[in-house]
Amino acid sequence: MATPAIAVHFNPCHAAENMVGCSSSLMDRKRFCLSLSRIDSLATQHRKKVCRTRHTFGGNGNGNRYDRRNVKLVSLNCEFYRGFHNRQLDATELTNDAHKLFDEIRDRTVPGYSTLIRSYCRSERWEEVFSLLGLMIRDGIFPDKYLVPTLLKACSAVRFLKYGKMIHGYAVRMQLERDIVVGNALLNFYGNCFDMIYLRNLFDYIQEKDVVSWSTLISSYMNIGLVEEAENSFREMQLCGVNPDIITWNALVSGFARNGEIESAIIYLNCFNPNVASWNGIISGFVQTGCFEQALDMFSKMLHFPENPNSVTVVGVLPACELPLGRAIHGYAIKKNLNGNILVAGSLMNMYSKCGAFDCTEKVFTQTKNKNTALWNEIIATHVDRGKMDIALELITSMRESGLVPDEISYNTILYGYAKDRKKNEAYDLLSKITPTIVSFNILISGFQQSGLSYEALRSFIILQSYSTITLNSITISSILAACADLNALTQGKEIHAYILRNCYESNIFVSTAVVDMYSKFSDITSAIKVFNSMKIRNTVSWNSLINGHVKNGNREEAFKVFNEMLDDGSEPSLITFMILVSLCGEMTELSVGRSLHGFILKTQNLRNNRQLVNAVIDMYVKCGYISESMILGL
Repeated sequence: MATPAIAVHFNPCHAAENMVGCSSSLMDRKRFCLSLSRIDSLATQHRKKVCRTRHTFGGNGNGNRYDRRNVKLVSLNCEFYRGFHNRQLDATELTNDAHKLFDEIRDRTVPGYSTLIRSYCRSERWEEVFSLLGLMIRDGIFPDKYLVPTLLKACSAVRFLKYGKMIHGYAVRMQLERDIVVGNALLNFYGNCFDMIYLRNLFDYIQEKDVVSWSTLISSYMNIGLVEEAENSFREMQLCGVNPDIITWNALVSGFARNGEIESAIIYLNCFNPNVASWNGIISGFVQTGCFEQALDMFSKMLHFPENPNSVTVVGVLPACELPLGRAIHGYAIKKNLNGNILVAGSLMNMYSKCGAFDCTEKVFTQTKNKNTALWNEIIATHVDRGKMDIALELITSMRESGLVPDEISYNTILYGYAKDRKKNEAYDLLSKITPTIVSFNILISGFQQSGLSYEALRSFIILQSYSTITLNSITISSILAACADLNALTQGKEIHAYILRNCYESNIFVSTAVVDMYSKFSDITSAIKVFNSMKIRNTVSWNSLINGHVKNGNREEAFKVFNEMLDDGSEPSLITFMILVSLCGEMTELSVGRSLHGFILKTQNLRNNRQLVNAVIDMYVKCGYISESMILGL
């Protein structure tokens, strides 16, 4: 079957040989409601107007009294807050009422727009946020320093890097980036988009850094696995006279835990007085890296501290539990009156499903009062994971009959099930009946690719291109690159690479790593090395990708050379690193190197007892002819 051509809003005739290092625009202007040049020119004209806008209920920027409907709009916003905390009012309904009232207002103001945009942001209705922003700009009204952080939060949530960069450009033009709150919001945006180059440059540019600035930098480094940089920043912070607060400590400790740095996490935990968030961070961090024993140990220690476990603690520790301990945690939740919490109920259902106790899953669901959409989605996901799509679809109907409307997650869960089960016709049929988002397409593309239907992944990507209002993100790009590699679609892969460069995605560490992996699978190791060398920031996954690329292309000696460079760079090898190299030692019968790797593994606490890795080491000794050593390890 011929591989289809890809249209990704750029000219595919750009020479692939010149892609690496070529100049690229900051954003694809065609996909936003207003071009950057238009924003810049209007911003220049209206700067004084925006700066004069007063955020009081007494008047707007022109000195006129606010329309009463503006006051009513703010009143509805206050009701939203009360309804959110008391769980008595439907937040979506309140936001819709606010929008209807907003549509009646003739003379709209920055506070009016801000009120509605923040309501949509709290409800995570991101499309409405960006739609309102476009309408706001077309009305000649521009965000102020109070609204810019909210807009950046929205860009961060959906990882719209180019939209966020556009807002950054506007903030610079309006001299808003000097405000510490705006500056920290920009740092947080770049961190959540994994764009550490922009984040670091911005951080160095900010003159007055506070504890929030430093905490954001540390957390961002931890999120992409750059543990050493995070720890160095923590030390530098104190040398600069900024004292860490509880949020900084928590970011550091949970970051160590999430990256499998068990000893460091525990050492730093003992350096301050942890609160319940500290314990929750280290427990969930250990769970994320599969260090279940350490997570349960932390939970046990927490019980001896004044801070009592809360619903977040229970949600965090349950994934580490086998059935007997999970039942015990369930009993603890009942004793502490936490079982009525929707998040706890969902986590209990997930734990019982993982342990195969599906009757208990159904029982928790049935006994939970005031079920919300999230809980229905949990039971739907349980049956989707089991391949029981007929039951999952019946639950969608039951959910409607209960008075709740299936949301994006409900339908995306069904899409995931169809893609996982290779039911392409059903998936496309559902896609045509809903209003898909970028998440929907990401699920289809990655789901098809992982289930061996890479051609359908490419087809889904082409369908995505017909939705002019949906913007690609790093997950989309990484997934479609994997599909191109599976299909050996070199031309399409290079077109995607060109798109990456034109839209500044190359600074995203995960996207660049996916490009390295793609070229390695194309047997174009030269291009893979070129992309890798252009990466200013690399993590363990990046190094693993290049090491594996050399192995797959027969450059075995180069693989060990890159491993040594990885160690010199300060990057920590992972389970995958050792699995690649230990297997390579067995194939090459390199006993001395294999023994050195074995010694390295024994010094790595979270790997030395890993059964998968132990079996690989045994296999290596067998292939090297040392049966006795393999038998000792097998005991």
